[in-house]
Amino acid sequence: MQINFKKDVDFQLWETRVENQQQDIESTVLQYLSPSEYIRLNNLSHTKKQREYLYSRALIRSAFSQVFDVPLDYWSIVDSANTLPVVTNLPVSLNYSLSHSNNVINFAVSHVPVGIDLEQYKARKNLLQMAKLFMTKTEYLHLQRLKEMEKQSYFYRIWCAKEAFFKSLDADSQKSFSPINISIENNEMHHLDLIDHSDALFARIIILRKN
Repeated sequence: MQINFKKDVDFQLWETRVENQQQDIESTVLQYLSPSEYIRLNNLSHTKKQREYLYSRALIRSAFSQVFDVPLDYWSIVDSANTLPVVTNLPVSLNYSLSHSNNVINFAVSHVPVGIDLEQYKARKNLLQMAKLFMTKTEYLHLQRLKEMEKQSYFYRIWCAKEAFFKSLDADSQKSFSPINISIENNEMHHLDLIDHSDALFARIIILRKN
């Protein structure tokens, strides 16, 4: 499994991609899965989703093993649907976030609350209708004024930013989160990347909440 690593002042980032000819990786990580991870894996009905899941768990373990210099089988992870997996035996408290899109998986770690979102660019006929679901009135009006070529970029930037912001919140704060009522303020430090994997273009945003 090829892993790309990026280190910033405020976060560390790992990225990998699900490859068709890497079944040995899947067999290896199966040995390390916790009971809750096995349940989650078996609840996934599609092979593509199962492979993506195994790669994501391999990436999490590889990242933390790099940070703390321990073997891959060290980590104890509790998993359930629609929530971030909980690593129960971190040597020190860290914040982390996971995102995946079209076989690309990203994992970010930071000492401050962090959220990451990754989305593949796709042409959307209903882009304006979808934007109403998560953009503020100001954001939506700005979107409408843009040229057609610029609308997609702005759409994904705002989408990723709000998804990343949501992921940076604790569980109680997530319950009351409403994307249509939130703007990403200047004090919410964020990093925007466009990732070109030759066959697909992705938007990636990392939100770091320092307040």
